[in-house]
Amino acid sequence: MCRLLVFAHNGTINDVAFLRARASEKRQCEIRGQTDSELFFAYLLTRLDEARLADAEPSADTDAVLKSAVREVRERPGFGACNFLLADATCAYAHRFGRTLYLLERSPTDTVRVLRESREGIIVQTPWSQRRQAVLVASERLTDEPWEELAEGMLVRIDRLPLPRWRLVDAVAA
Repeated sequence: MCRLLVFAHNGTINDVAFLRARASEKRQCEIRGQTDSELFFAYLLTRLDEARLADAEPSADTDAVLKSAVREVRERPGFGACNFLLADATCAYAHRFGRTLYLLERSPTDTVRVLRESREGIIVQTPWSQRRQAVLVASERLTDEPWEELAEGMLVRIDRLPLPRWRLVDAVAA
């Protein structure tokens, strides 16, 4: 089984030597470019490989591995910024570290607005019916809706079924 994963990273990682030392040779050989994002993805995949979870459906064990991985990088002085999204067909993980990150829940009780205006005056068209439900994540508030800013160090999991919902996996102790 080979699970398709999608990864996006926002930030600049300064401690690429740490990632290079912690990413397996197998995962480093899969890197095609020179970006810190690819290296960070290789590091996360290595951690999932070590737990034999890279090809498994997301579970509490997956949560634990990702929680451990993000804590490890957050504890490194001068590591850099590593907001990321890691997703497959069933769920997505979102992590905030070093940049802003926002979450928006849309539910069937929300007013249906096809056109929304961003803070910059850009018109965002999002066809929406009251039968739909979603959880959206972005590095900035994209619309005038009630986006919730995730706290620094938060790791959340967004499950698609039975209805999209999010839950906290990890947070920095206040």
